[in-house]
Amino acid sequence: TLFDVPSVFLFIFQNGLVDSGKWDIKKVDVSFIGNIHTADRKKYINFLKRNDIDIQVYGVGSKNGEVNRDEYISIIKNSKINLNFTKVSLSKSLLKKEPWRLNSRQLKGRPFEIFALGSFCLSEWAPHASFLFDEDKHLPIFHNQESLLHKINYFLDNESLRNKIAHQANIHYTLKYSYPESLINLLQNISENLNNEKIRENHELIMPPVDYLERVNISTFQLSKNILKQGELIKALKLIISAFNFKVLIY
Repeated sequence: TLFDVPSVFLFIFQNGLVDSGKWDIKKVDVSFIGNIHTADRKKYINFLKRNDIDIQVYGVGSKNGEVNRDEYISIIKNSKINLNFTKVSLSKSLLKKEPWRLNSRQLKGRPFEIFALGSFCLSEWAPHASFLFDEDKHLPIFHNQESLLHKINYFLDNESLRNKIAHQANIHYTLKYSYPESLINLLQNISENLNNEKIRENHELIMPPVDYLERVNISTFQLSKNILKQGELIKALKLIISAFNFKVLIY
């Protein structure tokens, strides 16, 4: 469970992307692949450049632009430190309804891809990261610009430790999150949850987002209108009463 909410985690890596070749000599100090316009990524990148960190950036909004599959693999395998950011892009309308989401974090699939390729990842903090990886053994974490700069310099100066963590992360990924192990773990977790009475009793702790409830209500209303146009008044009313989620009115 995650915070006493019944949940299971599944990550199946695309086997066609995994390159099990030799451990290459790393030629790039720091790299990041992704959309630099998301959240405050650009601020982090500019901060590192101002502090003389040789960072290579690829993806939407970067000078290097987007990369293909082979380039993606090559960049990760040849980077001493691969960065992962966890803040997410949120619409203004969603933030207005649910301002607490401003601090939302999402680990992303990037660390899994980096570990599968046998490389080192330095990630921004996310609340669930510790449920998946050990910060000391697999996935070092940074919390702000200063901590990111400190850890980059530290791991650039400690090659043996960096390689040790990358190797441990690769083993951990292979044992827990690669195919078919991740699928087997998923089915086992589902079975355990279904047989756990305490977990079943806590299912009401799951609260869907207001934005989701509103979209469900709109879809239900539109469907009811179409049914009503066909002259089926009773059927339309039954659909609204049975499917309309009134919880959105009290959140």
